[in-house]
Amino acid sequence: MEKLSPNVEQISEDTIRVEVFYDGHYQGVLYYERAKKSYNIKPIMGGWVCVDAKIQESLYKTCSNLEPLALLEWGKNQVLSLCRSKGDTTQPYNG
Repeated sequence: MEKLSPNVEQISEDTIRVEVFYDGHYQGVLYYERAKKSYNIKPIMGGWVCVDAKIQESLYKTCSNLEPLALLEWGKNQVLSLCRSKGDTTQPYNG
């Protein structure tokens, strides 16, 4: 995923958008929200979950070895990097 680059923007306190670029060309967007207490059925690492994704099919054709789950993990790492740079603990909601 060395040619993937992000544009990470915090939309609100609870939502972060990660635009995905491949080799400088826009390929889609991933939306992450803070995990809510009701999400506790499955383990959530870092307190953020992807709630929506719109990725162009051409990205998967260009990067034939790119798996959707790997792209989601890459996006979450971008979110966590942004949170760490802002001093956010990225803990899930209690309510």
